Amino acid sequence: AAAAAAAAAAAATKEHNTTEDKAKQDKEGQDEGNKETKENEETQVSVTSCDILVQEFHPGDYVLAMTSNGTRIPCQVIKQGAESGSNIIVKTFVQPQPATAIVSKDDLKSLVSVSSSSIFNTKGLHKSMIVYALLKLDNDDQKQLKEATVFQECRPGQSQANVMIPSLSQLKTLGLDQIYVPKEDGLSVGGGKGRGGVVVGEFTRAGFMANKQDPTKRKLNQDRFVVIRGVGGSKDVDLFGVLDGHGDDGHFVSEYVKTLLPQIINKISLKTLMSNPANSLKTVVAKVIAKLKKVKENKKIQDKAVPKFDVETSGTTCCISLRIKSVLHTLNIGDSRVVLISKQQVQKDTSAGDDDAKKKSKTMKINIVAKALSRDHKPTDPEERQRIILAGGRCAKLGPKDPMRVLPRYANFPGLAVTRTVGDFWGEGIGLTALPEMSVHELTSNDLAAVWASDGIWEWLPNSIVSQILFRHIQDPNKACYELVQRAKHLWNMKTDGSYHDDITCVVARFD
Repeated sequence: AAAAAAAAAAAATKEHNTTEDKAKQDKEGQDEGNKETKENEETQVSVTSCDILVQEFHPGDYVLAMTSNGTRIPCQVIKQGAESGSNIIVKTFVQPQPATAIVSKDDLKSLVSVSSSSIFNTKGLHKSMIVYALLKLDNDDQKQLKEATVFQECRPGQSQANVMIPSLSQLKTLGLDQIYVPKEDGLSVGGGKGRGGVVVGEFTRAGFMANKQDPTKRKLNQDRFVVIRGVGGSKDVDLFGVLDGHGDDGHFVSEYVKTLLPQIINKISLKTLMSNPANSLKTVVAKVIAKLKKVKENKKIQDKAVPKFDVETSGTTCCISLRIKSVLHTLNIGDSRVVLISKQQVQKDTSAGDDDAKKKSKTMKINIVAKALSRDHKPTDPEERQRIILAGGRCAKLGPKDPMRVLPRYANFPGLAVTRTVGDFWGEGIGLTALPEMSVHELTSNDLAAVWASDGIWEWLPNSIVSQILFRHIQDPNKACYELVQRAKHLWNMKTDGSYHDDITCVVARFD
């Protein structure tokens, strides 16, 4: 019996050691895999502190390519030119036979599988989100990317998602490694989310508009966020903000402005930025407007080097802040908004009664307060309305449920629900302007965070509620962004019976 017990103990010890060795090997393999994944990510995206995001594409990569009419189609990279910056040959997924095309690197956007994307780990896939499904069709041995929409919400932790493939009229259940999303909906340059004592999170989601004629048609996201860390190579200078496009080509305008911002601001010397930040921001906007006017003129001259989209009746808001050390310099055009969240200590007297008046004790209560660092430029604002009227325009509602709009004196079209805009050149003669309003705020130890958001947030969420949500998730800005967007979407659905919600975007910066 003793010998049997000893043998059993030896066997258990051997099994335990084997399990430990296997666990150790698995961990080493996982670490190696993480290292390899990180290395692969670094080879695909190279970021410097002074340059816009630079993407390197490799054969086999899945990408979105911009077509001549401004739409994006899924493709696969076949070959990249030998020289840096040269054009790329891609294979398009079209029927009956896939075709090849030569595309500029600037017209490509990386696609990554949801299983390897940090987007899914924190935010999941929301219903009606546009994605790309990697499928092997019956009549083709090769896999193809097809545009799809998420049929029902897929939360972090799930391994599969239900998607609708409109071109095939099929509902499919796919693994997350078969579902692809764009690498970045906004622009986040410079890395180092905790650099300079500032931790940043961001989130954007497309809106929804019910379409009875075509239920599969989804609203394009016209919002963009901008996060540029280490402007001019300094850890003390960052740029944060949001852009909210509007009009038929609003997504092109906001995308173009998003791309221009880092290109222009990184050409301004660090010395100039830090000595005159307000003038530097105004210079950036002036140069953006000049670029957009070239787009407007391009309708006549047809210069291939200039983008083609409408800026007469399309435009974007622009709410950006330049952080220089502990000072926020804010520039605002339109109705996007930046709000500062701060703590406020209030002294509160407590006593047991008149007999104990001498024994009064004082306790400190902390309140969370919100302060807007920008003003919404809407025709409901008396000053803005008067300015429009004096310039020859009018402000009116076209229906009982419609917002007040800026309109021509004797017509109901075009119209715009903001009084200041980047683009929308049709309204220059009646007071529509890109003249920015500036503000300066010096951060103190009581200032906890700031949030930049499109009106998809502010339409139904007041500053005070936003501040409470943000404070609740102050340790995780990404989670705070997600919670704000989800709350705003819920309120939109309640107010519109689920028939519409606007694009919703926010950036949160926590000040440590």
